[in-house]
Amino acid sequence: MKKLLAGFFVVVLLFAATVSGSVGEDSQPEAKSLSLSQAIELALKENHQIELAGIGVEKAKLAVDQAESAAKKANNQIGNEIPNAAGGTSTIRKDQNLAMVIDVLPKQAQSGKVIADTALSYTENSIKFGVEAAYYGVQQAEKLLEVSQASFKRAEEQYKQAQARFNAGTSAKMEVISAEAQLKSAEAGVNEAQSTLQVAMMNLNKTLGLNLETPLKLTDSFQFKTAEAVDVEKVIQEMTDQDISFVSAREEFNINQLNFDYHEKYYTSNTFVYRDAQYKYKEAEVKYDNAKVDLRLNIKGAYLDLKTAEENYHVLTKSLEQAKEAYRLNKLRYEVGMATNYDVLNAEAALKQAELGLLNALYNYNLAKAKFAYGIFPGSSSAGGASAPGM
Repeated sequence: MKKLLAGFFVVVLLFAATVSGSVGEDSQPEAKSLSLSQAIELALKENHQIELAGIGVEKAKLAVDQAESAAKKANNQIGNEIPNAAGGTSTIRKDQNLAMVIDVLPKQAQSGKVIADTALSYTENSIKFGVEAAYYGVQQAEKLLEVSQASFKRAEEQYKQAQARFNAGTSAKMEVISAEAQLKSAEAGVNEAQSTLQVAMMNLNKTLGLNLETPLKLTDSFQFKTAEAVDVEKVIQEMTDQDISFVSAREEFNINQLNFDYHEKYYTSNTFVYRDAQYKYKEAEVKYDNAKVDLRLNIKGAYLDLKTAEENYHVLTKSLEQAKEAYRLNKLRYEVGMATNYDVLNAEAALKQAELGLLNALYNYNLAKAKFAYGIFPGSSSAGGASAPGM
């Protein structure tokens, strides 16, 4: 019996080991090749944020249907005869309660539907923008690693030359020490760039809803492509129906204006409900005015960022060409004894700085273009909602 149980446990352990091994193998994420459009499509698929925004739209539709149905029933009651306390009949007239149901609540529900529709569209565009930013972030990190590796190779070559000159008795030990310090610094730069790439890759995976460790190969190139001409005033006008913060502020103003008009008609100015409606209306008006200014400021600021990034890219392209030539000339001069090791090291540092500057300018330019492509501007990301007016 003991042998039978022992054999049974051996079989169980072997089975568990087999299952564990297969699960471990299956859990290894497969490598993916993704273009930018494929990445966006993947991020949008079964996205919980979009699902929630879609539910918000359906709830807003339901609220409109309910409000319109109640308004229709209330309208049908007007003119009907009902028994009164005196034993006779009274004609139902449109009083303050029926006016709220007929004139206010349906429009309030329609404003909620406008906000919900805008929130859904804005959510989709926000996700697209986020994917593009993360996609560019990985490409920037890949280029950063290339720049760091190239800098390391240059530092390694300079270290070997400095060592050879020292061994030949044509340079001081300090040149070797300086070159070695530059080499160590370049090595640290490579390590840091590798870490930056890993973080950028995990960030993109998170944005796409993938396993953080999924290896990704991005097939679209990271390059400069001039943006189409931007009509700022046209963009501002378009965004009055697309920016969730602005639309929310506008609809909240409309709701509170309607609500105040209702209270002006049916309540005296010394009542609490009148004063409350008045304060909410004034508050909503201030917020709406601020939203107008903010929208214009954000879009104009984004346009200036776009033009600045474009100009910087062209300027830094020239700077990089000059840095490359300066490094080449200093290397030649060093080889014939007309320049010091410090000259070469400084030229190499300037070259790396120029490469990094151009890389950052390219990233900033592509991101600035994406803001206009998806209508996502700084300061316009917080979705607000129109609150129900007090009765």
